[in-house]
Amino acid sequence: MGKRHRHKKQKPSESVDYLSTLNHHIHVWCDGACHPNPNGNGGWAFCYKTVAKTTKFSSGNERLTTNNRMEVMAVLMAMQHF
Repeated sequence: MGKRHRHKKQKPSESVDYLSTLNHHIHVWCDGACHPNPNGNGGWAFCYKTVAKTTKFSSGNERLTTNNRMEVMAVLMAMQHF
C-alpha cells in the first residue's frame, strides 16, 4: 500500500476570503416560497450588490413545486451571474 498524504487544513479565513483576493465583495440575498407546500405555485428571487455598487435583481416562478426547491432555485439562479 502506498503512503497516505495528509493535507494541510486551511484556516477558515483562508477559504472564506477567496473573493476578497480577487478584490470583489458581493452580498447576495435569496428567497423562495411555495403555497400550498408541496405541489403549489412557487416563486424565487435574488438580489446582489457589489462593492462597485452594481445591483442585480431577478425572480421567477413555477407551478406544482415545493418550498425547498424554490429556496435552492434562488441560490442557483444567483450563482449563474458570477
